[in-house]
Amino acid sequence: MTRIDRSTLRCVGRAAPAVALTAALTVAAVFSEDARIDPERFFAAERSGCIVDERAPLAETPVSEGEAQAAVERATDAEELGYVPGQIVVVYEEDATSSDRREAAEELGAEEVGQTVEVEAGSVVSLDIAEDMTVDDAVQTARESSAVKYALPNYVAETFDDVVATETSFTTVAGDDRVADQWHLPFVKAPQAWEALASCGEALEPVKVAVVDTGASLSHPDLTAVVNRDRSIEVVWADATSLASWTGLPLRGDGYTNGGAAVSEFTSHGTHVSGIVAAQAGNGGVLGVASGGETSYANELVDLVVIDAFSLLASNGKPNATLQDIVYALDHARQSECRVVNMSLGFVSDDADLAQFFDELCRGLTEKDDMLLVCAAGNSNARTKNYPAACDAALGVISISERTAVGSSSLTFRRPFWRGSDVLRSSFSNYGSWCDVSAPGESILSTYVRSGVTDGYATMSGTSMASPVVAGIAAMVRAAHPSLSATEVKELLCLTATDLYKAGKDEQTGYGAVDAEAAVQRALALRQGATEQAPPAPETNPAG
Repeated sequence: MTRIDRSTLRCVGRAAPAVALTAALTVAAVFSEDARIDPERFFAAERSGCIVDERAPLAETPVSEGEAQAAVERATDAEELGYVPGQIVVVYEEDATSSDRREAAEELGAEEVGQTVEVEAGSVVSLDIAEDMTVDDAVQTARESSAVKYALPNYVAETFDDVVATETSFTTVAGDDRVADQWHLPFVKAPQAWEALASCGEALEPVKVAVVDTGASLSHPDLTAVVNRDRSIEVVWADATSLASWTGLPLRGDGYTNGGAAVSEFTSHGTHVSGIVAAQAGNGGVLGVASGGETSYANELVDLVVIDAFSLLASNGKPNATLQDIVYALDHARQSECRVVNMSLGFVSDDADLAQFFDELCRGLTEKDDMLLVCAAGNSNARTKNYPAACDAALGVISISERTAVGSSSLTFRRPFWRGSDVLRSSFSNYGSWCDVSAPGESILSTYVRSGVTDGYATMSGTSMASPVVAGIAAMVRAAHPSLSATEVKELLCLTATDLYKAGKDEQTGYGAVDAEAAVQRALALRQGATEQAPPAPETNPAG
């Protein structure tokens, strides 16, 4: 195989100087051994942003198959690949020396980029790999080193929401009370939980809750006084060419990418999720699940830390977070002493090493750092496991829908998986024995910002919405009984959930629908000396 010398190419569109080399190598793949051009493959390369300058001479230079494959990979958008090209994430063994690490990196023609994140699973760092290596080749090579515990592609995370629903329901801020449209609050008995906390006679302290997401509008009247600006950050790559040269800059809002001065991403995911947890009480608008309502503990139960981990902008304007971004964000939540973390996101992969790494990571954060990780199950309407929701230490959340709230025209009720019930698993929600509890996630009204500049409200659907409902309840439980460990809070939420199908734990709803009143009352009773109970053993449900 031969290739055209770089001087014969010019790149157009979004190809930056750093991409020019990979684009040149991409075009190499369209040439045969005698350097004749295959028109169909040439025009495919042209559509990717590079064309041949016919005035320049052709210079034939040998290129390996691996180099050509690596070039194609590097010229492909990370969202399309599902991982960042040209980079892998390595977790080194605890006893690996600096010499061991350097030797492992040299095998990949790589250098460590950015700082190392130390977690229970090991030392996590990203490596920029040699230009003639594909990510898969680099991962396989790294796994052969005795110093490497895990080697993974730098996977791209997904948010689990229904974007279409937001735009059709958007309304601007009007200052009126919209609580009547928040069906999830009475469903999970949040008002009764607020009253229980207000009348318990105990001194309550706010619980630090981290929302690892796309950010949050700091100008929204329901969030501006709620977000802890001292601890909230945007994960930024100090060097834009190195996706692991992180630093934490002050949070700017929702819609900014990698510290940019202008809104560049089309999402309000983090704003919506943050509002579900803790939207301000007493100012009109909507209420967060852990807002405290109109009680004496209004806006005194949660200290909200928002971490924008979505700094990788895809070509379609959608923000993405990488595996390494999420690890960095969780480490910031740990250092900020957050006791509940909501992750309405996940990694859809059958990579066994990814699953094992997340299991270790979540177990360490739960047992050593006392962080309860509340995670969305995913929106594929399948038993497919997503991580970190599928981790044993995490609390995986299924979305459920109520007929009178979402309407019988909803796909959930037009094609019900289970007959004879007004509360069903939402049609989009993932499910399975690996999930723990369920919560309202369809047609959830919360805070929203359009195009990064116009604050308002909108309904969104997804397990992304169900997860912060549970995170808000978990925060109230931890406020009610601060001495309960993260594991004990998880067990308590499972124990007090409403068993929707009277069969113990089932695949469709887990232990059942979370019940804020029952959970808070149980936590208060335990604080006052009652005997703690464990959740019931999982049972098979015919509805599963």
